[in-house]
Amino acid sequence: MSEIRTDTINNASGDNDSGIDLSTNDQVVIKTANTTAVTVDASQRVGIGTSSPDRELDLVKNSDNCVMSITSGTSNISGVVLGDTADDDRGGILYNNSSDYLYFLSNASERMRIFSTGRVGLADGT
Repeated sequence: MSEIRTDTINNASGDNDSGIDLSTNDQVVIKTANTTAVTVDASQRVGIGTSSPDRELDLVKNSDNCVMSITSGTSNISGVVLGDTADDDRGGILYNNSSDYLYFLSNASERMRIFSTGRVGLADGT
């Protein structure tokens, strides 16, 4: 088996303030402009904008707004689905791009829909 060992990886053009830092045990750090952009720690937590992620995905922006963008094709659905290891789609916040409505799932069923007109539809949950 071949092996390459290094603590840092930088590009060949000499831009030494951006690259991959492997100098800390059990941690991978991607730096841009000498600032930590992404960290993956020993517990497989991913930090974006932080070198010490507290959660599985920790997005930190210390100034300005912090917005996460989830996009899909114009005929598809984009969103966040929530669940557990036995059932991974128990809840969610989703957007139907082709019909232009936002909807919320609870107990694996749609419970609320906000239409593009602003009208809100609710399920009674019974």
